[in-house]
Amino acid sequence: MRQYLGSPVLQAQVARFWALGRPVGAICHGVLVLARTRDAATGRSVLAAFAVQDGNYVSARWPGDAYLFGRRFTDLLQRAS
Repeated sequence: MRQYLGSPVLQAQVARFWALGRPVGAICHGVLVLARTRDAATGRSVLAAFAVQDGNYVSARWPGDAYLFGRRFTDLLQRAS
């Protein structure tokens, strides 16, 4: 998990995808990857806050929330198409 959370390669990929403005979802440790990913323009985290839904971002507390997370992220994807 440490290699995943601290990977500059993964963070760069996440930053490129985030910049596209498409729906992004994270659960459990995935939220940490987003929090550690920096916006190239501002140098700050791409996340302004941890929230259940904030614009195109959906997060969940832990894997036990996966069903509710899946439903909310599916709704977001359907609205984005």
